[in-house]
Formats: sequence, C-alpha cells, structure tokens
Amino acid sequence: MGKGKYRLRGIYGKPLVKGTPLEDEADRTKLLEETGREAIKEVQKEISRLSFKGQPTDLLNSFTYEVEGKSTLVLSSDHPAAKYLNRGVKPHQMKYLEGATVPIVTDDGEVKFRTATPKSMRDGKWQHPGIKGKHFLERGVEKAREKIKQKVAEDIKERIKKRFRGE
Repeated sequence: MGKGKYRLRGIYGKPLVKGTPLEDEADRTKLLEETGREAIKEVQKEISRLSFKGQPTDLLNSFTYEVEGKSTLVLSSDHPAAKYLNRGVKPHQMKYLEGATVPIVTDDGEVKFRTATPKSMRDGKWQHPGIKGKHFLERGVEKAREKIKQKVAEDIKERIKKRFRGE
C-alpha cells in the first residue's frame, strides 16, 4: 500500500467462488479485480447519496483497490477522513490540538485564530461533538458482492449450457 493510503477493508475472495467451477486461482483473481472495480463504484454511489457539508469530490475519488496474495481484495483511500466518516467518531476532548493554533470560522464567515492551551483543556474546552458513521463502505461492498454473486451465477449457467451444447 502506497504512502498516504489508509487500508479500509479487506475482502476475502474464496467465499465468492467456493463450490463453483470458478475456484481456480486465475478465475478468483479475475473475480476479485472485478469485485474491486464494482465495490469502488458502489461506494461512490453510496457517498453521493449521503448528505455531506460541501462537495465530497476528493472523498469520491480517493478509493483504490488491490488484490493481495491469492485471495484478498483490499480497499484503500488516501483521504484522511474516509475511515472516520465511514465509522463515525465518538465525542472526545481533542487533546491532540494542545499547543496548536486553530483557525475558527464564525457564523458570519470571519476567521479567528485560537490556541488550544493546557488550561483550556483542563477547563473542558476543545470538545469534539462526535459524528455518526455513514457506513458507505459496508453498504457499497455488500451491493458489489451481490452483483458479483449474480454474475458468477450467470457465468456458471453459461458454462453449463455450453457443455450441454458440446462447446
């Protein structure tokens, strides 16, 4: 995985082909590649359906996939917030900001700078309110799996038909 990429999800490929005529490694790798392309499309559709503040084009275009080893598909993103937007964040004090100067945009659009000091931390300031997870990754991967399962079933039907025809 390249620098600046965050592994978001690993998908084991054998269950997609187990018990089918597609169990050999070449078929499984081809199917994982196809699942990766389909998963990214479905994740992007899920993100587009959701309400985000501003246009999430950088998030939409941040996803990649690669096949690891013989049977694992890995979905990654180079967007630093992808994991947090997907899973959500619990409310917490932002201790990691201590000592930092933070730009704050007021309701009227004015930008003010504040410093997160140890005293303001002790006073209970700098609280992140938390965000609810959007779960776009899980929904997108599940939709991609269903599409691929349908494709596998169609492919098996075609192979059986060809065998009966003697091809």
